[in-house]
Amino acid sequence: MVHGSALNGKKKMSIAIPELFDVKSITKAAIGVMYHIHSDLYHRANKLFGNCTIGEALNHQSGYHAQFDYNEFRNYVDHARGSIDGLPLSMYCKKKMENGKFDSQKQFGYSDYMYQVLASNFKGIAEKFGEWLGLQRGVHWEWEHCGKEALGPHGLQLSHRACEVFATKSHGFLLDEFKKNGTSCDGYEWSKWGHWGSSFDPYLYWNGWWLTKNLIAIAHGYIWQFICVMPNGRVSMQIYKEDWDIDGRWNISGEEADEETKRRINFIREG
Repeated sequence: MVHGSALNGKKKMSIAIPELFDVKSITKAAIGVMYHIHSDLYHRANKLFGNCTIGEALNHQSGYHAQFDYNEFRNYVDHARGSIDGLPLSMYCKKKMENGKFDSQKQFGYSDYMYQVLASNFKGIAEKFGEWLGLQRGVHWEWEHCGKEALGPHGLQLSHRACEVFATKSHGFLLDEFKKNGTSCDGYEWSKWGHWGSSFDPYLYWNGWWLTKNLIAIAHGYIWQFICVMPNGRVSMQIYKEDWDIDGRWNISGEEADEETKRRINFIREG
């Protein structure tokens, strides 16, 4: 959108800056793509934390199961950001995982804390993401930091244009990587989320991305935020600002939940 303004009798043209959206867990998909692009430096077999490899961490198979406390995490981020002697964010997350449960079988178990460790482990991940994306920082994307550490559970902000470029550039390797390095998430407790729908349920997970049985690769953000990449490369997305109190819909069930699901994911069929 272009706007005009008068300055000393002359019309000055300016271009509106695109709106940036807090895309929450789509941040994880961006982290996963950066680890894939730079696998020569961060190979999946490399140890990350304890007996956990980078590949296991990226696919939520670290074995560490600690309930993520969003408010506590945010409080720590805000405190450590302004404190010279605050512990690194990654250290805080490691301690939370060490104090949680450990599954020696390393079954799929979603871990926000581990994705912070991944983000902190990758030096300059935000800058590398921007170079790969090819769009201007502060205009089409931004990434929240705590000190020098990029946030991992969330923290990425994207414009609609950035979401489209991100998806399009990822399409070339997504399905191959799901086949080679994806892990089963079939049967995970999706019912508690209430908004996938049976035909939309993911069964494979790879590096922050979900794959449905009809081969739609999904980067899932906040509630109904989705970036979907079809097998043919077509991108369908739903990126918006969520009002939790009005649109959260976490407590609906039965027919009401089914109807809400159909309404909210219809953008894929129409896209």
